[in-house]
Amino acid sequence: MQLYSGLETKNKKSNKKLQKRIKNNTMKSCKVLFCNEGCKGTILEEGKNFPKLNKENKQIEMYGKKAVQDLRKKIFKNKTNILIDNVQDKMPKRISKNYKKKGAISICDHYIPDGSIELLSKKII
Repeated sequence: MQLYSGLETKNKKSNKKLQKRIKNNTMKSCKVLFCNEGCKGTILEEGKNFPKLNKENKQIEMYGKKAVQDLRKKIFKNKTNILIDNVQDKMPKRISKNYKKKGAISICDHYIPDGSIELLSKKII
């Protein structure tokens, strides 16, 4: 058995398949979160109504539609648009600049202080 990112695989062939699958899934999520002008198909999409989410977006399956709708209401409050240059208005400039240097068109993930994006940006810096 060989280890790949903490996962045990039987041989090199299955290791390569796993590596390819992880890369493809990462690219799909990157297209939605970082290369999506206007954040279409995500919870940050402009408008008063709940948007139709992309198939790649698994938030509803993980948390349930009601929880995701409540999260959107909490983020938007009374606004219809929270994006400034395709980035959430509460996102720190240092994080958005860092992603844009790396080629991101947008950052379509909500910002939570000390959350996933904060930790990810600290790893990038």
